This record gives sequence, structure tokens and C-alpha cells, in this order.
Amino acid sequence: MRVLVVAVSSMAQAGMASLVESVPGLEVAASMGPGAAARIGGQVEPDVCLVDLERPRDAEDILGPLLASLDCPLVAMTEPDGFDAARAAGAIGVVTPSIPPGALAAALQAACLGVGVVYPPAALVPTMTAQADEPAEAGGPGARPLEVLTPRELQVLRLMADGLTNQQVAARLEISEHTAKFHVSAVLGKLGAQSRAEAVTKGYRFGLISV
Repeated sequence: MRVLVVAVSSMAQAGMASLVESVPGLEVAASMGPGAAARIGGQVEPDVCLVDLERPRDAEDILGPLLASLDCPLVAMTEPDGFDAARAAGAIGVVTPSIPPGALAAALQAACLGVGVVYPPAALVPTMTAQADEPAEAGGPGARPLEVLTPRELQVLRLMADGLTNQQVAARLEISEHTAKFHVSAVLGKLGAQSRAEAVTKGYRFGLISV
């Protein structure tokens, strides 16, 4: 997967490029500032663009021109207080600079599939911290921060949102029905959901599925 790294400072560019290159399967297509990326970023034909938003108030000014000139999804890297601004400005995914390499790979791959990812998921929903402090219902999964779904699990969640059965999910992804059931079970477990409907609802709520 070819990643266009965009940041205002050269130091941020270097740090983001190093993070991307540390993940097998990811390749830095180019590293440049927002202005240059808006002008020539498309020439490197990236699959996805990772954009540093050091100042969330600049989200619209930075992401707007990139969205207009690049034919690929944008994932913004910023602190949680900048998530709302980044998503409002057009980023399909939002992640913090402290994201682990594996989670970054999942977020970028999900973006290429058209699935919006928030990392950490709880960052966009302040009530989750309060919920995590409340006693869990008897027999219930308990409220807790969501675990990061793998790219395959994100695919499965998206197909679940489309109303596909396990058998249909298996056919669509060309996997066995047993494997499909395994992925569905993993999705429910990671989302703390007791049903497919609840998993899909949480997926929309926490930005794991784009409307």
C-alpha cells in the first residue's frame, strides 16, 4: 500500500515516514508539505494519504485542497481534541500520533476500503470513560474502550452492516463459513456486543463504519 505522508514540518514528515516504513506492506510513496501535496501529490499515485494536523484549527485549510486534488482517502493524525475538526474537514479516519504500527496499518487499510476508523476509538466519545467506571450489568460484557479491529474484521463488520448473513459474508470474502463465523465472533467480542445489530450500531457510533 502506497502512503503519501503530508506534514507542515520536515521533522513531522520524517517521523511519520519512519512509522509507515516500519510496517510490512506499507510503502512511503512520498513525503511533503500540504502545499506541495495539493499540487503534485497525485503524481505519485498514493493509495491513501496520512496527514499530520499539528494544529486542529488548520484542518479545513489543509485537508480541503488535498481532498480536491488527490484521488485517495485521507487519514488525519492529530490529538483527540482535533478529531471532530478533522472529520468535519473530510478525513475518513483519525488517529493519534502515538498509534502503534499495527493499528496504523489497520486504519490505513480500512480507509482504502471506505471504512472510517477512529484510534483510539473511545477518543471520539467522551461518555465511554464514564461508562467504563460504571459496574457492568450481570452477565453483560461491561463497558470498556473498544479494541482495534483488524482489516478483515472491519470488512466483516461492514458486510454485517449491509445485512449479510455469515454464509453471504463467506461467499463475498471467498472464505469458509466457519472462518466467517470466527470473524463475526471476534467483531462482537472486540466491540463488547451481544448481537450483530448491537455490533453494527456500535460500529456507526464509534466511527468504524462510514455512513
